[in-house]
Amino acid sequence: MIKFCPFDERFRCGIWIDNEVLRFAEEESAELFRSNWNEIVFLLDRVRILEDYIISIGGTVPPAYPDNNE
Repeated sequence: MIKFCPFDERFRCGIWIDNEVLRFAEEESAELFRSNWNEIVFLLDRVRILEDYIISIGGTVPPAYPDNNE
């Protein structure tokens, strides 16, 4: 199907096609972002559980951001 320019229907419009490509790319990137974010949240929860377990058995957990001034 030929896409016509929304501004002037006598001409095909590259901007319209670019808009469709960008919309598809945005949907695809949003899907990837959601799946990556879900994995990050899962891994952060797992780290918290493991840190709580280490503390419960008497261990120590090193700081997340060590002080480089030592």
